Amino acid sequence: DQAAAIYILVALVVAVSLSTAQANLVMTGLVLLGLTAIVHDRWWPAAFALAAATLVKVYPLALSLVLAVAFWRRFPLRYAAALGALMAVPFLTQSTGYVLDRYEEWA
Repeated sequence: DQAAAIYILVALVVAVSLSTAQANLVMTGLVLLGLTAIVHDRWWPAAFALAAATLVKVYPLALSLVLAVAFWRRFPLRYAAALGALMAVPFLTQSTGYVLDRYEEWA
């Protein structure tokens, strides 16, 4: 299946970039995953992939906003939910004060 091959290639790119700590490749891989999921009408995986890409670098936010306008019935609420869910994950592993301090530094 062509989609499976794309996922495997993107996973390889992400794995290599993680070993060299290059966030751009991770972000690009996640954007490609998200766009591939949209092509296959898999809106939740697309939302989570693009939300994760947005949390790696802020650039995919622009693409996500364009997609939210283009697919306003399917994408924006899922993307917002995915972004919120991914931003909540650190609260499961650290104290609330610590996470809020990191988010404050990030903003």
